[in-house]
Amino acid sequence: MPDARVLVKMNLTRGGYAMKILRFLLVWGRRIPLRFAVLFVGLMLVYLIIVSAVLRTVGVTALADLFGKLVMFLGIEIPTVLQITVVRVFWEGLVVVFILLLGVLLSYNISAWGYKRVRRKPTVAVHVPVLDSPGSGTRLDRFERIGIILAGGGAKGAYQAGAMKAIHEFLEQNNALHKVRMIAGTSIGSWNAMFWLGGLIKPRGPREMSLHEEWWRTISINRIVEFDTYWPLTRNHFLLPTPWQETFRGIFVETSEVRDRMEGLFVRAGSDQDPPIHFYLTRSNVARGHLEFSTNWPGIRTLSRPNLRTADPNDVEPMVKPDRYEVIEGDSIEKALARTEQAVFASMDLPPLFPYMKIKVEMDEWFEDGGVVENIPVWFGVQIEQCDLLFILPLNASFAGRVNHTSVTKRLFRVMDVRQGVLERNAMKLAYLYNELAALRSDAERLSEQQGRLDRPSKPDLKARALLRRHRPISVFAICPQQPLAIGTAEFWKPQEAGQAFDLMYAVTKYELAERFEEDVNPNWVRMTLVNPVGERTYMDDF
Repeated sequence: MPDARVLVKMNLTRGGYAMKILRFLLVWGRRIPLRFAVLFVGLMLVYLIIVSAVLRTVGVTALADLFGKLVMFLGIEIPTVLQITVVRVFWEGLVVVFILLLGVLLSYNISAWGYKRVRRKPTVAVHVPVLDSPGSGTRLDRFERIGIILAGGGAKGAYQAGAMKAIHEFLEQNNALHKVRMIAGTSIGSWNAMFWLGGLIKPRGPREMSLHEEWWRTISINRIVEFDTYWPLTRNHFLLPTPWQETFRGIFVETSEVRDRMEGLFVRAGSDQDPPIHFYLTRSNVARGHLEFSTNWPGIRTLSRPNLRTADPNDVEPMVKPDRYEVIEGDSIEKALARTEQAVFASMDLPPLFPYMKIKVEMDEWFEDGGVVENIPVWFGVQIEQCDLLFILPLNASFAGRVNHTSVTKRLFRVMDVRQGVLERNAMKLAYLYNELAALRSDAERLSEQQGRLDRPSKPDLKARALLRRHRPISVFAICPQQPLAIGTAEFWKPQEAGQAFDLMYAVTKYELAERFEEDVNPNWVRMTLVNPVGERTYMDDF
Protein backbone atom coordinates (compact mmCIF):
# COMPACT_ATOMS: atom_id res chain seq x y z
CA MET A 1 0.00 0.00 0.00
CA PRO A 2 1.22 3.54 -0.70
CA ASP A 3 2.25 5.46 2.38
CA ALA A 4 0.46 8.58 3.64
CA ARG A 5 2.81 11.01 1.88
CA VAL A 6 2.15 9.40 -1.49
CA LEU A 7 -1.61 9.53 -0.91
CA VAL A 8 -1.44 13.19 0.09
CA LYS A 9 0.62 13.98 -3.02
CA MET A 10 -1.87 12.13 -5.23
CA ASN A 11 -4.80 14.00 -3.68
CA LEU A 12 -3.04 17.32 -4.10
CA THR A 13 -2.32 16.51 -7.75
CA ARG A 14 -5.96 15.61 -8.36
CA GLY A 15 -7.04 18.75 -6.54
CA GLY A 16 -4.67 20.82 -8.67
CA TYR A 17 -6.13 19.41 -11.87
CA ALA A 18 -9.65 20.00 -10.57
CA MET A 19 -8.81 23.62 -9.76
CA LYS A 20 -7.32 24.09 -13.24
CA ILE A 21 -10.47 22.70 -14.84
CA LEU A 22 -12.67 24.89 -12.63
CA ARG A 23 -10.56 27.95 -13.42
CA PHE A 24 -10.77 27.12 -17.14
CA LEU A 25 -14.58 26.88 -16.97
CA LEU A 26 -14.88 30.13 -15.02
CA VAL A 27 -12.61 32.01 -17.44
CA TRP A 28 -14.41 30.79 -20.52
CA GLY A 29 -17.74 31.36 -18.79
CA ARG A 30 -16.90 35.07 -18.75
CA ARG A 31 -15.72 35.05 -22.34
CA ILE A 32 -18.62 33.29 -24.06
CA PRO A 33 -22.13 34.83 -24.12
CA LEU A 34 -24.51 32.88 -21.88
CA ARG A 35 -27.14 32.30 -24.58
CA PHE A 36 -24.57 30.84 -26.95
CA ALA A 37 -23.01 28.67 -24.21
CA VAL A 38 -26.40 27.24 -23.18
CA LEU A 39 -27.29 26.45 -26.80
CA PHE A 40 -23.92 24.85 -27.51
CA VAL A 41 -23.78 22.70 -24.34
CA GLY A 42 -27.41 21.60 -24.74
CA LEU A 43 -26.95 20.61 -28.38
CA MET A 44 -23.70 18.80 -27.61
CA LEU A 45 -25.37 16.77 -24.84
CA VAL A 46 -28.29 15.83 -27.13
CA TYR A 47 -25.83 14.86 -29.87
CA LEU A 48 -23.78 12.65 -27.51
CA ILE A 49 -26.92 10.93 -26.21
CA ILE A 50 -28.03 10.15 -29.77
CA VAL A 51 -24.56 8.98 -30.80
CA SER A 52 -24.28 6.77 -27.71
CA ALA A 53 -27.60 5.10 -28.56
CA VAL A 54 -26.50 4.52 -32.17
CA LEU A 55 -23.15 3.07 -31.13
CA ARG A 56 -24.83 0.66 -28.71
CA THR A 57 -26.87 -0.65 -31.62
CA VAL A 58 -24.29 -0.59 -34.40
CA GLY A 59 -20.95 -0.55 -32.58
CA VAL A 60 -17.75 1.31 -33.33
CA THR A 61 -16.23 -1.80 -34.94
CA ALA A 62 -19.00 -1.97 -37.53
CA LEU A 63 -18.56 1.70 -38.38
CA ALA A 64 -14.79 1.22 -38.61
CA ASP A 65 -15.28 -1.74 -40.98
CA LEU A 66 -17.60 0.38 -43.09
CA PHE A 67 -15.00 3.13 -43.17
CA GLY A 68 -12.32 0.61 -44.17
CA LYS A 69 -14.48 -0.76 -46.98
CA LEU A 70 -14.96 2.78 -48.24
CA VAL A 71 -11.18 3.23 -48.37
CA MET A 72 -10.83 -0.09 -50.25
CA PHE A 73 -13.58 1.01 -52.64
CA LEU A 74 -11.54 4.13 -53.42
CA GLY A 75 -8.71 1.86 -54.61
CA ILE A 76 -6.33 2.15 -51.67
CA GLU A 77 -4.74 -1.27 -51.11
CA ILE A 78 -3.96 -2.32 -47.53
CA PRO A 79 -1.97 -5.47 -46.66
CA THR A 80 -4.06 -8.23 -45.04
CA VAL A 81 -1.95 -8.31 -41.87
CA LEU A 82 -2.45 -4.58 -41.31
CA GLN A 83 -6.17 -4.91 -41.97
CA ILE A 84 -6.45 -7.39 -39.11
CA THR A 85 -4.34 -5.61 -36.52
CA VAL A 86 -3.12 -2.03 -36.71
CA VAL A 87 -5.52 -0.55 -39.24
CA ARG A 88 -8.66 -1.81 -37.46
CA VAL A 89 -7.63 0.02 -34.27
CA PHE A 90 -6.72 3.07 -36.33
CA TRP A 91 -10.11 3.16 -38.08
CA GLU A 92 -11.97 2.74 -34.81
CA GLY A 93 -10.06 5.63 -33.26
CA LEU A 94 -10.56 7.75 -36.36
CA VAL A 95 -14.30 7.09 -36.31
CA VAL A 96 -14.55 8.19 -32.67
CA VAL A 97 -12.56 11.38 -33.36
CA PHE A 98 -14.66 12.11 -36.45
CA ILE A 99 -17.90 11.65 -34.52
CA LEU A 100 -16.76 14.05 -31.78
CA LEU A 101 -15.53 16.69 -34.24
CA LEU A 102 -18.75 16.43 -36.23
CA GLY A 103 -20.71 16.98 -33.04
CA VAL A 104 -18.69 20.04 -32.10
CA LEU A 105 -19.03 21.45 -35.61
CA LEU A 106 -22.79 20.85 -35.83
CA SER A 107 -23.42 22.16 -32.32
CA TYR A 108 -21.31 25.25 -32.93
CA ASN A 109 -22.98 26.15 -36.21
CA ILE A 110 -26.53 25.58 -34.96
CA SER A 111 -25.70 27.59 -31.83
CA ALA A 112 -24.21 30.41 -33.94
CA TRP A 113 -27.32 30.43 -36.12
CA GLY A 114 -29.61 30.41 -33.10
CA TYR A 115 -27.60 33.04 -31.21
CA LYS A 116 -27.97 35.48 -34.10
CA ARG A 117 -31.73 35.22 -33.75
CA VAL A 118 -31.99 35.52 -29.97
CA ARG A 119 -29.26 38.14 -29.52
CA ARG A 120 -30.50 41.53 -28.44
CA LYS A 121 -29.37 44.73 -30.10
CA PRO A 122 -26.99 46.67 -27.82
CA THR A 123 -28.59 49.66 -26.11
CA VAL A 124 -26.62 52.90 -25.95
CA ALA A 125 -27.58 55.89 -23.81
CA VAL A 126 -25.98 58.70 -25.81
CA HIS A 127 -25.55 62.17 -24.35
CA VAL A 128 -25.32 65.21 -26.58
CA PRO A 129 -21.82 66.54 -27.35
CA VAL A 130 -20.72 68.88 -24.56
CA LEU A 131 -19.60 72.36 -25.57
CA ASP A 132 -15.98 73.26 -24.91
CA SER A 133 -15.14 75.76 -22.16
CA PRO A 134 -11.79 77.30 -23.19
CA GLY A 135 -9.56 78.09 -20.23
CA SER A 136 -7.06 80.88 -19.76
CA GLY A 137 -3.89 78.75 -19.69
CA THR A 138 -1.01 79.72 -21.96
CA ARG A 139 1.17 76.60 -21.94
CA LEU A 140 0.24 75.71 -25.52
CA ASP A 141 0.38 79.18 -27.05
CA ARG A 142 3.60 78.43 -28.95
CA PHE A 143 2.04 75.53 -30.86
CA GLU A 144 0.03 76.04 -34.05
CA ARG A 145 -0.86 72.55 -35.30
CA ILE A 146 -1.58 69.79 -32.82
CA GLY A 147 -2.14 66.16 -33.76
CA ILE A 148 -3.29 63.04 -31.91
CA ILE A 149 -1.91 59.60 -32.83
CA LEU A 150 -3.77 56.54 -31.49
CA ALA A 151 -2.22 53.08 -31.65
CA GLY A 152 -3.99 49.75 -31.98
CA GLY A 153 -4.20 47.26 -29.14
CA GLY A 154 -7.70 45.79 -28.81
CA ALA A 155 -9.16 45.97 -25.31
CA LYS A 156 -6.01 47.73 -24.13
CA GLY A 157 -7.65 50.77 -25.74
CA ALA A 158 -9.19 51.38 -22.28
CA TYR A 159 -5.79 52.78 -21.24
CA GLN A 160 -5.79 55.01 -24.30
CA ALA A 161 -9.29 56.27 -23.53
CA GLY A 162 -8.25 57.40 -20.05
CA ALA A 163 -5.25 59.27 -21.43
CA MET A 164 -7.49 60.93 -24.05
CA LYS A 165 -9.75 62.33 -21.34
CA ALA A 166 -6.75 63.90 -19.57
CA ILE A 167 -5.39 65.34 -22.83
CA HIS A 168 -8.79 66.80 -23.71
CA GLU A 169 -8.96 68.55 -20.33
CA PHE A 170 -5.39 69.86 -20.73
CA LEU A 171 -6.11 71.25 -24.19
CA GLU A 172 -9.36 72.83 -22.98
CA GLN A 173 -7.67 74.45 -19.97
CA ASN A 174 -5.06 75.97 -22.25
CA ASN A 175 -7.50 77.11 -24.96
CA ALA A 176 -6.00 74.81 -27.57
CA LEU A 177 -8.76 72.39 -28.62
CA HIS A 178 -9.21 74.38 -31.82
CA LYS A 179 -5.53 73.77 -32.62
CA VAL A 180 -6.08 70.01 -32.91
CA ARG A 181 -6.00 69.73 -36.70
CA MET A 182 -5.67 65.99 -37.15
CA ILE A 183 -6.26 62.64 -35.49
CA ALA A 184 -4.98 59.32 -36.83
CA GLY A 185 -5.99 55.90 -35.54
CA THR A 186 -5.13 52.28 -36.12
CA SER A 187 -7.42 49.44 -35.05
CA ILE A 188 -8.95 50.29 -31.63
CA GLY A 189 -7.36 53.72 -32.04
CA SER A 190 -9.81 54.35 -34.88
CA TRP A 191 -12.72 53.52 -32.59
CA ASN A 192 -11.42 55.84 -29.86
CA ALA A 193 -10.84 58.55 -32.48
CA MET A 194 -14.55 58.52 -33.35
CA PHE A 195 -15.47 59.66 -29.83
CA TRP A 196 -13.07 62.60 -30.14
CA LEU A 197 -14.53 63.52 -33.52
CA GLY A 198 -18.08 63.18 -32.17
CA GLY A 199 -17.44 65.44 -29.17
CA LEU A 200 -18.02 62.60 -26.70
CA ILE A 201 -14.82 62.76 -24.63
CA LYS A 202 -15.97 65.44 -22.20
CA PRO A 203 -18.52 64.38 -19.54
CA ARG A 204 -21.71 66.35 -18.99
CA GLY A 205 -20.84 67.21 -15.40
CA PRO A 206 -18.04 66.88 -12.84
CA ARG A 207 -19.42 63.65 -11.37
CA GLU A 208 -20.72 62.12 -14.59
CA MET A 209 -19.08 59.93 -17.19
CA SER A 210 -18.70 60.75 -20.83
CA LEU A 211 -20.12 58.27 -23.32
CA HIS A 212 -16.55 57.30 -24.19
CA GLU A 213 -15.75 56.38 -20.59
CA GLU A 214 -19.10 54.67 -20.08
CA TRP A 215 -18.61 52.48 -23.16
CA TRP A 216 -15.28 51.24 -21.88
CA ARG A 217 -16.58 50.59 -18.37
CA THR A 218 -19.43 48.44 -19.70
CA ILE A 219 -17.67 46.42 -22.40
CA SER A 220 -18.77 42.82 -22.90
CA ILE A 221 -18.52 40.19 -25.60
CA ASN A 222 -22.28 40.56 -26.21
CA ARG A 223 -21.76 44.18 -27.27
CA ILE A 224 -18.73 43.45 -29.46
CA VAL A 225 -19.21 40.29 -31.53
CA GLU A 226 -21.59 37.57 -32.56
CA PHE A 227 -20.63 34.08 -33.67
CA ASP A 228 -20.63 33.30 -37.37
CA THR A 229 -21.15 29.83 -38.81
CA TYR A 230 -17.93 28.04 -39.68
CA TRP A 231 -17.30 25.14 -42.03
CA PRO A 232 -13.70 24.02 -42.54
CA LEU A 233 -12.03 25.00 -45.83
CA THR A 234 -14.86 27.41 -46.71
CA ARG A 235 -13.99 30.51 -44.66
CA ASN A 236 -11.20 31.85 -42.48
CA HIS A 237 -13.01 33.58 -39.62
CA PHE A 238 -15.26 32.74 -36.68
CA LEU A 239 -16.87 36.01 -35.57
CA LEU A 240 -18.78 39.02 -36.91
CA PRO A 241 -18.63 42.55 -35.41
CA THR A 242 -22.37 43.06 -35.94
CA PRO A 243 -23.22 44.23 -32.37
CA TRP A 244 -20.29 46.65 -32.47
CA GLN A 245 -21.48 48.03 -35.79
CA GLU A 246 -24.97 48.47 -34.33
CA THR A 247 -23.41 50.46 -31.49
CA PHE A 248 -21.57 52.63 -34.03
CA ARG A 249 -24.83 53.45 -35.80
CA GLY A 250 -26.66 54.04 -32.53
CA ILE A 251 -24.07 56.63 -31.48
CA PHE A 252 -22.88 58.34 -34.64
CA VAL A 253 -25.77 57.88 -37.09
CA GLU A 254 -29.03 57.63 -35.16
CA THR A 255 -28.31 60.27 -32.48
CA SER A 256 -29.17 63.55 -34.19
CA GLU A 257 -26.89 65.80 -32.09
CA VAL A 258 -23.84 63.61 -32.69
CA ARG A 259 -24.78 63.15 -36.33
CA ASP A 260 -24.97 66.94 -36.78
CA ARG A 261 -21.51 67.34 -35.29
CA MET A 262 -20.15 64.60 -37.55
CA GLU A 263 -21.71 66.27 -40.57
CA GLY A 264 -19.46 69.28 -39.99
CA LEU A 265 -16.39 67.07 -40.59
CA PHE A 266 -17.20 66.39 -44.26
CA VAL A 267 -17.08 68.80 -47.19
CA ARG A 268 -18.81 68.45 -50.52
CA ALA A 269 -16.95 67.22 -53.57
CA GLY A 270 -15.28 70.08 -55.42
CA SER A 271 -15.52 72.46 -52.45
CA ASP A 272 -12.44 74.43 -51.39
CA GLN A 273 -13.47 74.29 -47.72
CA ASP A 274 -11.16 72.66 -45.20
CA PRO A 275 -12.62 70.36 -42.52
CA PRO A 276 -12.01 71.64 -38.98
CA ILE A 277 -10.09 68.47 -38.13
CA HIS A 278 -8.64 65.88 -40.50
CA PHE A 279 -8.96 62.20 -39.63
CA TYR A 280 -6.94 59.25 -40.91
CA LEU A 281 -8.19 55.69 -40.29
CA THR A 282 -5.70 53.07 -41.41
CA ARG A 283 -6.17 49.56 -42.82
CA SER A 284 -3.98 46.86 -44.36
CA ASN A 285 -4.39 45.77 -47.98
CA VAL A 286 -4.41 41.97 -47.74
CA ALA A 287 -3.18 41.23 -51.29
CA ARG A 288 -0.59 43.99 -51.58
CA GLY A 289 0.57 43.98 -47.98
CA HIS A 290 0.73 47.76 -47.63
CA LEU A 291 -1.01 50.42 -45.55
CA GLU A 292 -4.01 52.34 -46.86
CA PHE A 293 -6.36 54.76 -45.14
CA SER A 294 -9.58 56.77 -45.27
CA THR A 295 -9.63 60.51 -44.65
CA ASN A 296 -12.06 63.42 -44.76
CA TRP A 297 -9.47 65.84 -46.17
CA PRO A 298 -9.86 66.39 -49.94
CA GLY A 299 -6.67 68.46 -49.98
CA ILE A 300 -4.59 65.30 -49.79
CA ARG A 301 -5.24 64.84 -53.52
CA THR A 302 -3.14 67.91 -54.33
CA LEU A 303 -0.57 67.49 -51.56
CA SER A 304 2.88 67.13 -53.11
CA ARG A 305 6.49 66.67 -52.09
CA PRO A 306 9.83 67.11 -53.86
CA ASN A 307 10.72 64.21 -56.09
CA LEU A 308 13.62 62.73 -54.14
CA ARG A 309 14.81 60.83 -57.21
CA THR A 310 16.05 64.09 -58.73
CA ALA A 311 17.86 67.11 -57.33
CA ASP A 312 15.45 69.61 -58.88
CA PRO A 313 13.42 71.39 -56.12
CA ASN A 314 10.71 72.19 -58.69
CA ASP A 315 10.19 68.54 -59.57
CA VAL A 316 7.35 67.31 -57.34
CA GLU A 317 5.27 64.17 -56.96
CA PRO A 318 2.11 63.30 -54.97
CA MET A 319 2.74 62.95 -51.25
CA VAL A 320 0.58 59.81 -51.27
CA LYS A 321 -0.19 57.60 -54.24
CA PRO A 322 -3.88 57.90 -55.24
CA ASP A 323 -4.49 54.17 -54.81
CA ARG A 324 -3.44 54.27 -51.13
CA TYR A 325 -6.40 56.23 -49.75
CA GLU A 326 -10.06 57.10 -50.07
CA VAL A 327 -11.48 60.58 -49.44
CA ILE A 328 -14.86 60.52 -47.68
CA GLU A 329 -16.84 63.54 -48.88
CA GLY A 330 -20.05 65.05 -47.54
CA ASP A 331 -22.46 65.25 -50.48
CA SER A 332 -24.62 62.82 -48.52
CA ILE A 333 -24.15 62.52 -44.76
CA GLU A 334 -25.72 59.05 -44.87
CA LYS A 335 -23.13 57.81 -47.34
CA ALA A 336 -20.31 59.66 -45.56
CA LEU A 337 -21.11 58.00 -42.24
CA ALA A 338 -21.56 54.61 -43.91
CA ARG A 339 -18.09 54.93 -45.49
CA THR A 340 -16.68 56.07 -42.16
CA GLU A 341 -18.19 53.01 -40.48
CA GLN A 342 -16.54 50.81 -43.10
CA ALA A 343 -13.22 52.56 -42.53
CA VAL A 344 -13.40 52.13 -38.75
CA PHE A 345 -14.25 48.43 -38.88
CA ALA A 346 -11.70 47.70 -41.60
CA SER A 347 -9.13 49.31 -39.31
CA MET A 348 -10.31 47.00 -36.48
CA ASP A 349 -10.59 43.85 -38.59
CA LEU A 350 -8.49 41.64 -36.31
CA PRO A 351 -7.36 38.47 -38.10
CA PRO A 352 -8.40 35.69 -38.00
CA LEU A 353 -11.45 36.55 -35.91
CA PHE A 354 -13.32 38.75 -38.40
CA PRO A 355 -13.86 38.37 -42.18
CA TYR A 356 -11.94 40.55 -44.61
CA MET A 357 -13.62 43.84 -45.48
CA LYS A 358 -14.16 45.27 -48.94
CA ILE A 359 -13.76 49.04 -49.11
CA LYS A 360 -13.22 49.72 -52.81
CA VAL A 361 -16.41 48.26 -54.25
CA GLU A 362 -15.25 48.77 -57.83
CA MET A 363 -12.05 46.78 -57.19
CA ASP A 364 -11.52 43.23 -55.97
CA GLU A 365 -9.46 44.31 -52.96
CA TRP A 366 -9.82 43.13 -49.38
CA PHE A 367 -8.65 44.72 -46.14
CA GLU A 368 -7.92 43.83 -42.53
CA ASP A 369 -6.61 45.43 -39.34
CA GLY A 370 -4.30 48.41 -39.93
CA GLY A 371 -2.01 47.14 -37.16
CA VAL A 372 -0.88 44.29 -39.42
CA VAL A 373 1.33 46.79 -41.29
CA GLU A 374 1.69 49.86 -39.02
CA ASN A 375 0.37 49.97 -35.48
CA ILE A 376 1.04 53.61 -34.64
CA PRO A 377 0.53 56.01 -37.58
CA VAL A 378 2.97 58.77 -36.63
CA TRP A 379 3.68 59.42 -40.31
CA PHE A 380 0.38 61.29 -40.77
CA GLY A 381 1.22 63.84 -38.11
CA VAL A 382 4.82 64.35 -39.22
CA GLN A 383 4.87 64.33 -43.01
CA ILE A 384 1.29 64.89 -44.15
CA GLU A 385 0.05 67.36 -41.53
CA GLN A 386 3.44 68.74 -40.39
CA CYS A 387 2.23 69.25 -36.83
CA ASP A 388 4.47 70.94 -34.30
CA LEU A 389 3.00 68.99 -31.33
CA LEU A 390 1.88 65.37 -31.33
CA PHE A 391 0.12 63.49 -28.55
CA ILE A 392 1.08 59.85 -29.20
CA LEU A 393 -0.68 57.10 -27.26
CA PRO A 394 0.98 53.70 -27.83
CA LEU A 395 -0.37 50.56 -26.19
CA ASN A 396 2.33 47.97 -26.79
CA ALA A 397 5.69 49.75 -26.58
CA SER A 398 6.37 48.19 -23.17
CA PHE A 399 6.30 44.45 -23.80
CA ALA A 400 8.58 42.91 -21.17
CA GLY A 401 6.67 40.04 -19.55
CA ARG A 402 6.84 36.65 -17.88
CA VAL A 403 7.53 33.57 -19.99
CA ASN A 404 4.61 31.14 -20.16
CA HIS A 405 5.46 27.47 -20.85
CA THR A 406 1.95 25.95 -20.72
CA SER A 407 -0.46 27.96 -22.91
CA VAL A 408 -0.35 27.99 -26.70
CA THR A 409 -2.86 30.87 -26.79
CA LYS A 410 -0.81 33.03 -24.45
CA ARG A 411 2.30 32.29 -26.49
CA LEU A 412 0.58 33.44 -29.69
CA PHE A 413 -0.66 36.64 -28.04
CA ARG A 414 2.82 37.18 -26.64
CA VAL A 415 4.26 37.05 -30.16
CA MET A 416 1.62 39.53 -31.33
CA ASP A 417 2.32 41.91 -28.43
CA VAL A 418 6.07 41.87 -29.05
CA ARG A 419 5.62 42.45 -32.77
CA GLN A 420 3.24 45.37 -32.19
CA GLY A 421 5.57 46.78 -29.57
CA VAL A 422 8.52 46.72 -31.95
CA LEU A 423 6.44 48.53 -34.58
CA GLU A 424 5.54 51.21 -32.05
CA ARG A 425 9.11 51.70 -30.89
CA ASN A 426 10.26 51.97 -34.50
CA ALA A 427 7.64 54.69 -35.09
CA MET A 428 9.00 56.62 -32.10
CA LYS A 429 12.51 56.16 -33.44
CA LEU A 430 11.42 57.61 -36.79
CA ALA A 431 9.99 60.66 -35.01
CA TYR A 432 13.37 61.23 -33.37
CA LEU A 433 15.23 60.75 -36.66
CA TYR A 434 12.85 63.20 -38.37
CA ASN A 435 13.79 65.78 -35.74
CA GLU A 436 17.52 65.16 -36.22
CA LEU A 437 17.24 65.48 -40.00
CA ALA A 438 15.11 68.62 -39.77
CA ALA A 439 17.61 70.26 -37.39
CA LEU A 440 20.58 69.43 -39.63
CA ARG A 441 18.79 70.70 -42.72
CA SER A 442 17.82 73.91 -40.95
CA ASP A 443 21.42 74.54 -39.90
CA ALA A 444 22.69 73.84 -43.43
CA GLU A 445 20.19 76.29 -44.92
CA ARG A 446 21.02 78.94 -42.33
CA LEU A 447 24.74 78.58 -42.97
CA SER A 448 24.20 78.80 -46.73
CA GLU A 449 22.15 81.97 -46.34
CA GLN A 450 24.87 83.54 -44.21
CA GLN A 451 27.38 82.76 -46.97
CA GLY A 452 25.08 84.35 -49.52
CA ARG A 453 24.24 81.18 -51.42
CA LEU A 454 22.21 78.04 -50.98
CA ASP A 455 24.37 75.20 -52.20
CA ARG A 456 22.05 72.47 -53.49
CA PRO A 457 23.70 69.39 -55.00
CA SER A 458 23.01 68.72 -58.67
CA LYS A 459 22.73 64.94 -58.20
CA PRO A 460 20.03 63.06 -56.27
CA ASP A 461 22.37 61.83 -53.53
CA LEU A 462 21.76 61.61 -49.79
CA LYS A 463 22.57 65.26 -49.18
CA ALA A 464 20.22 66.38 -51.95
CA ARG A 465 17.34 64.31 -50.58
CA ALA A 466 17.91 65.65 -47.06
CA LEU A 467 17.83 69.27 -48.27
CA LEU A 468 14.69 68.71 -50.33
CA ARG A 469 12.61 67.50 -47.38
CA ARG A 470 10.29 70.03 -45.78
CA HIS A 471 9.30 68.75 -42.36
CA ARG A 472 10.34 70.57 -39.20
CA PRO A 473 11.16 69.39 -35.65
CA ILE A 474 8.13 68.26 -33.69
CA SER A 475 7.38 68.08 -29.98
CA VAL A 476 6.03 64.75 -28.79
CA PHE A 477 4.08 63.86 -25.68
CA ALA A 478 3.90 60.05 -25.54
CA ILE A 479 2.55 57.93 -22.70
CA CYS A 480 2.05 54.15 -22.61
CA PRO A 481 0.91 51.54 -20.05
CA GLN A 482 3.65 49.25 -18.79
CA GLN A 483 3.41 45.49 -18.29
CA PRO A 484 1.80 43.70 -16.54
CA LEU A 485 -1.49 45.07 -17.83
CA ALA A 486 -4.89 44.75 -16.19
CA ILE A 487 -6.50 43.93 -19.54
CA GLY A 488 -5.12 42.27 -22.67
CA THR A 489 -5.70 42.66 -26.38
CA ALA A 490 -8.66 40.29 -26.74
CA GLU A 491 -10.13 40.63 -23.25
CA PHE A 492 -13.29 42.56 -24.07
CA TRP A 493 -15.11 40.57 -21.39
CA LYS A 494 -13.36 42.48 -18.55
CA PRO A 495 -15.34 45.67 -17.82
CA GLN A 496 -13.97 46.07 -14.28
CA GLU A 497 -10.38 45.81 -15.48
CA ALA A 498 -11.13 48.21 -18.34
CA GLY A 499 -12.39 50.73 -15.79
CA GLN A 500 -9.20 50.30 -13.74
CA ALA A 501 -7.09 50.85 -16.86
CA PHE A 502 -9.07 53.99 -17.72
CA ASP A 503 -8.68 55.44 -14.21
CA LEU A 504 -4.96 54.68 -14.05
CA MET A 505 -4.05 56.36 -17.33
CA TYR A 506 -6.36 59.30 -16.73
CA ALA A 507 -4.80 60.07 -13.36
CA VAL A 508 -1.17 59.61 -14.41
CA THR A 509 -1.55 61.42 -17.76
CA LYS A 510 -3.25 64.34 -16.00
CA TYR A 511 -0.39 64.57 -13.48
CA GLU A 512 2.30 64.23 -16.16
CA LEU A 513 0.76 67.00 -18.26
CA ALA A 514 0.41 69.29 -15.28
CA GLU A 515 3.88 68.77 -13.83
CA ARG A 516 6.26 67.79 -16.64
CA PHE A 517 4.70 68.76 -19.97
CA GLU A 518 7.44 71.21 -21.05
CA GLU A 519 10.18 68.75 -20.20
CA ASP A 520 8.40 65.83 -21.90
CA VAL A 521 7.85 67.63 -25.21
CA ASN A 522 11.39 68.92 -25.66
CA PRO A 523 12.08 68.14 -29.35
CA ASN A 524 15.79 67.68 -28.66
CA TRP A 525 15.09 64.30 -27.10
CA VAL A 526 11.93 62.32 -27.91
CA ARG A 527 10.91 60.07 -25.06
CA MET A 528 7.95 58.10 -23.78
CA THR A 529 6.43 57.94 -20.30
CA LEU A 530 5.74 54.39 -19.13
CA VAL A 531 3.09 53.85 -16.45
CA ASN A 532 3.25 50.71 -14.31
CA PRO A 533 0.16 49.11 -12.67
CA VAL A 534 0.47 51.21 -9.48
CA GLY A 535 0.94 54.50 -11.32
CA GLU A 536 4.72 54.82 -11.05
CA ARG A 537 6.38 56.46 -14.05
CA THR A 538 9.59 55.68 -15.87
CA TYR A 539 10.91 57.21 -19.07
CA MET A 540 12.02 55.45 -22.24
CA ASP A 541 14.23 57.17 -24.79
CA ASP A 542 16.16 54.18 -26.15
CA PHE A 543 14.01 53.13 -29.09
